[in-house]
Amino acid sequence: MLLKNILTLHSILLLKKYKSYICISKRIILYQLKSLKRNNYFIIFLTIIIVCGCAPIKKTPKGKYLIKNYKINLSANKNNISSTDLYGYLPNEANKNLLGVWRYKLGFYYLGLKGKDTKFNRWLKNTIGEKPVYYNHSELTQAVSQMEKFLNKKGYFNSKITIIPKFRKRIAKVKFKVDLTEPYIINKMEYLISDTNLQRYVFQDTTQRLVKPGNIYDAYLIDEEASRISNSLRDNGFFLFSRDNVIFEVDSTIGNHKMNLFVKVNNPNQKSDELSSNKEKEIHDRYFINKVIINPHYNPLLKDNRYDTVLFTIHQGKKNAPSSYYYFVKKGKLNVRPKAITQSIFITEHKPFSLTDLQRTYRKIGGLPIFKFANIQFDTIIQQRTIADTNIKLLNCYVNLQKSKTQSYSVELEGTNSNGAFGLGTILNYRNKNIFRGGEVLNLRLSSRVQKINTGDTLITNNKQLGVFNIIQYAANVSLTFPSFLVPIRQERFPKYYNPKTTFNAGYTYQSNPTYRRNISNISFNYEWETSEFSSHYFFPIELNSIKVDGISSKVLNSLDPRIRTQFTNHLITDTRYSYIFNSQEISKKKDFYYIKTTFESSGNIINLINNLSNSPKNEQGRNTLFNIEYSQYIRADLDFKYFRYLRLNPKINMVFRSYIGVGVPYSNSESIPYEKAFVAGGANGMRGWSFRELGPGSYSGSLTPYDRIGDMQIEGNFEYRFPIYSFLNGAIFTDVGNIWLLKPSASYPGGYFKFDTFFEEMGWDTGMGFRFDFKFFIIRLDGALRLRDPARPRHNRWVINEASIKNIVWNFAIGYPF
Repeated sequence: MLLKNILTLHSILLLKKYKSYICISKRIILYQLKSLKRNNYFIIFLTIIIVCGCAPIKKTPKGKYLIKNYKINLSANKNNISSTDLYGYLPNEANKNLLGVWRYKLGFYYLGLKGKDTKFNRWLKNTIGEKPVYYNHSELTQAVSQMEKFLNKKGYFNSKITIIPKFRKRIAKVKFKVDLTEPYIINKMEYLISDTNLQRYVFQDTTQRLVKPGNIYDAYLIDEEASRISNSLRDNGFFLFSRDNVIFEVDSTIGNHKMNLFVKVNNPNQKSDELSSNKEKEIHDRYFINKVIINPHYNPLLKDNRYDTVLFTIHQGKKNAPSSYYYFVKKGKLNVRPKAITQSIFITEHKPFSLTDLQRTYRKIGGLPIFKFANIQFDTIIQQRTIADTNIKLLNCYVNLQKSKTQSYSVELEGTNSNGAFGLGTILNYRNKNIFRGGEVLNLRLSSRVQKINTGDTLITNNKQLGVFNIIQYAANVSLTFPSFLVPIRQERFPKYYNPKTTFNAGYTYQSNPTYRRNISNISFNYEWETSEFSSHYFFPIELNSIKVDGISSKVLNSLDPRIRTQFTNHLITDTRYSYIFNSQEISKKKDFYYIKTTFESSGNIINLINNLSNSPKNEQGRNTLFNIEYSQYIRADLDFKYFRYLRLNPKINMVFRSYIGVGVPYSNSESIPYEKAFVAGGANGMRGWSFRELGPGSYSGSLTPYDRIGDMQIEGNFEYRFPIYSFLNGAIFTDVGNIWLLKPSASYPGGYFKFDTFFEEMGWDTGMGFRFDFKFFIIRLDGALRLRDPARPRHNRWVINEASIKNIVWNFAIGYPF
């Protein structure tokens, strides 16, 4: 019946299309809507949106045409240029639309024009609404002129761009045909540098140059090369060198679409009072650092920040390298140990000024939570001295640091809802950013959470409840982070260049739900470091988790599948873990980027080896123990990949692609991976068409069980199209595909076993739409999802599109983005 209704609605849309976009009469609409079932109101809503999409078109004045889209076609594909480069020169983009059919902002604008010019109507027009974007040939001609100038700078001189508009029923589609000429090629490069002292520093870095003979002429790349030369010279001590001293000149008279490039590095301008006919030309001075003076008490609101200074000798280089000297401004007792600051400062005495070291210092100090502001200044010293028979000038470096509050606390509230599984939580955080005067950060976190889930048939009924909530959790966690590696070996330059950290963590969690109670204790320490601006590493040499489970009788436990039984008995996890994260996102830049996180961990191997070598006795189940508790033995690995792509015409619109794969393999002392390390599917941050832990494993179709659905393997893919709606309100259209599986057959989960020839057919699939309330400091998210394919159904009846209805929408309420 529903399929019949959809076909009927489709016929309406076809009528709309071939009747010149004239809105369908009320009689036809009412007749068709009466034939729909009550639970299919969402189809009514979509139909109204599509039908009413023609309303703004009808209101377009005669002779005006609404812009639908722009399209740029290049005559040839070139490596150094694409149509995306040209879109930025186009005038206002087309009016925003929803789902590609409804120009909702334009609709509100026309709505505000109705009736009197009231405050409400002006609000509709100017705040919610959006002025119509009409075809304007004059504006497009100016845009073409700018695009042709851009092509000239990219080496395609005198290229031709033709505007080809297509008008139909007050709608305009505009195509730009770009006929590219043959590009100019750089024939040779010649350097013209009169300052001989400067020459060797320019030539020693030519292997890194961006512009080379044989390249297509590119004015933008040439400008970047000028900046590279300038920065390279400033890295070698030329503190006052200016980008304006680097000039590129072009000779295009040699013909055959070739040109010669001359790189001129000018001398600095002489002062007016030094001009004379017989005076030698002024050359660029090279500067060395004389003193590094650090003021950890700096206050930008005070005019005079001068206090007594004290000299500290700090050795941070190689073993036989001389010590570095730093001068600290003293105002009473130093609340921070000097070395905690100097390990973040790359500027050292007797070395030439370096722009890169200055930038590194800013970035490293910015990562110290004890300071909220850093200002670094340089003063030239009148006195000169000779180093290696070279006459140089000296600089004093002043590092001014403003402290932030050492202690802070916060109280947070959280809430989640996944298809009726509603939860509430409170979190109390305390933070001390300098507990041992070395930049160490102490975090204390206390939390409580309650949640209501559907229980079905429970194994036990004697667990406590708090009102309507049948899941209760309390947790306490304390962590201490040191801004260095705590290792028994000398670290040399490692602390400065890799931003290392060592973290100790301990926690306790109590959980009570309708099926069991758990007490979880954990302790760990880990190392964290960075090898580049985008790459981070995390290594956990040891993480110990002790899980005590009670509330389930031995009779019930013995009735469970052996694989499930281990999840409800006491066990110990002693794992070693390593994670690598690559994130190419650049702060404050709306551009495409990747995020990759991969993790590998293993557990129980060392303890198992010791037990085997010592012939330790096994328990009644034939397994090794530690402190009379079975320990888990497994290996686990996962890969999480995300790609964020921003729309070329509107960076506020972006698409996010995510793929995730993970697998855990138990062996030797374990029949299954621990409950805490197992894979789950469903919920607000994954397969949103299913409640949390409701999907899988595989094609398992049993009713909700008292134990959670878990798997040894997970494959998932997600896609979101995110777009702004109004002010702080954003929208998203999404789809999720994935499931979890077991690596061994289980009588408790028939159909849950992973098979290469059937796993693709067992992938769940959902789609939906969501809203994000972006309040800058946090984001509230509401997603509604419908299942498209349900692997729990019989094999040839898994498509459930025909069952789509409002009552089948799975609502997810959460804080933050899902990925």
